[in-house]
Amino acid sequence: GGRAGSALAHAVETWRCACALLSMGQQSASGEVEERAALSQQTQALEVKLAAGRKALASAEAAATEAKADAEAARQEVGVARGDEKAASLKMTQMAAQLATASQD
Repeated sequence: GGRAGSALAHAVETWRCACALLSMGQQSASGEVEERAALSQQTQALEVKLAAGRKALASAEAAATEAKADAEAARQEVGVARGDEKAASLKMTQMAAQLATASQD
């Protein structure tokens, strides 16, 4: 029984090592699964932030476009007002000239 006992003891020791390695492998795999799940959650959170950022950018671009349109409309109104002002000034100059002519007569 010496050799058989020694072989059996060696087999048991090998089996224990294999079980320990298997257990470590399972723990490692479990850790990797948890890590992947955490990374997946982080990725989803970043995608949500990215979508929110894109939405905010689109909103800002729309507001800028609207502001440009408002500024252009204001410029046109100023141009019309200046035209009206010039026309009124010209009319007053003409009336003053007519008054001056009438007072000479």
